[in-house]
Amino acid sequence: MQGTREGLLNEFTTWATNRNGPCILWLSGLAGTGKSSIAQSFATRLTEQCIPVVSFFISRHAHRRSGLDSIIHTLAFELARVHDAARASILQAFERDPLIHELNLDRQVDELLLQPLRVVAAEDSASSTIIVLDALDECDNTLGLVGDGCLAKIIPVLNENASLGKVKLFLTSRPLHEIGAGMQPFIDRLGREVQLHKIPTTDDIRAYLKRKLGDVHRPGTITAPWPSVEDLDALTQRAGSFFIYAATVVRHITQNSTPPRSVSLTFSSLRAPRSTTTHRILRWTGYTSRFCLSSSALENMQN
Repeated sequence: MQGTREGLLNEFTTWATNRNGPCILWLSGLAGTGKSSIAQSFATRLTEQCIPVVSFFISRHAHRRSGLDSIIHTLAFELARVHDAARASILQAFERDPLIHELNLDRQVDELLLQPLRVVAAEDSASSTIIVLDALDECDNTLGLVGDGCLAKIIPVLNENASLGKVKLFLTSRPLHEIGAGMQPFIDRLGREVQLHKIPTTDDIRAYLKRKLGDVHRPGTITAPWPSVEDLDALTQRAGSFFIYAATVVRHITQNSTPPRSVSLTFSSLRAPRSTTTHRILRWTGYTSRFCLSSSALENMQN
């Protein structure tokens, strides 16, 4: 939502426009902390500021958004869209072999990504090109993406003398061991990790709840002030650092056919000492199975 995470977005925009800064920024965070929303807002902000951005938002729920081949093809398409020189390089690859997109992935990475990126880096551009790759952990071949695969081949290109500061990577993922093991050597030398779940979010979640629940208020049906300070405090405390909790509560309330009664029941149960509302709401959206939160994480959200 506009107006939230402004500090982070400003920080990331400064990174994107500073050619002397690290060429990789890895935003890691537990499921439900808002990584994808931040990545989308960041990509939108870059576009609005006329900064070349190439993006792909991975989703495990569709092969066309989780397969490594889809990631390579989409990034190549996006490069061709924002850079004429990259488009010419990619067209030349297809002229040499019209079936390049069906060959082994190493060959595709080399001709559809690495060579165009080197061409882009050779240009005298006023702005860096930012590659936004969201949800690395949702790729159906994580090791092929993060281990010795795609990113392991792209990142050294960013560090070549001709490329320094001209192409940057903005990555998001959950803090999984296999991703950390693949990313850490590059982060140590060329990048920076931001751990989202360790950044205070109370003010942003409170602002989100106040705005979204305020939209529910209809004169004559819900007593003003709406939502009350007490209700906001209860919901904000329950949400902790999990934006998904706040978003799910809002969805639960606003989609109910009788919002006032639903809100009353939700708030009263949230204040109960051992409420099961958190688990009911999360099951209602399929959140627990979708993101496989640990029991400790759920307990933190409930207490």
